Amino acid sequence: MAEGSERTRAMEAFREAAKRGEFGAKRVFIGKNTEKEALLILSDKKGRPRLCMKVSASGEASLDLFDESGQVIHSFLKKFSQKK
Repeated sequence: MAEGSERTRAMEAFREAAKRGEFGAKRVFIGKNTEKEALLILSDKKGRPRLCMKVSASGEASLDLFDESGQVIHSFLKKFSQKK
């Protein structure tokens, strides 16, 4: 790609298309949050979270299922004790 104003215009057009959702919604997130919880979040085609698997920093695992409006419809929680 050419440098200068052509590149700048192309990058701006790309950013605007991304803001409009032309590249689709974020469907999968795997990572951690600021509370050091490990997360797996699956979202529907509109980017709305529908399933969240989480393990807290202390080892507590949970699984939450969400409806289309983001309300939790099922929640599962399991505390693990580490054996020595």
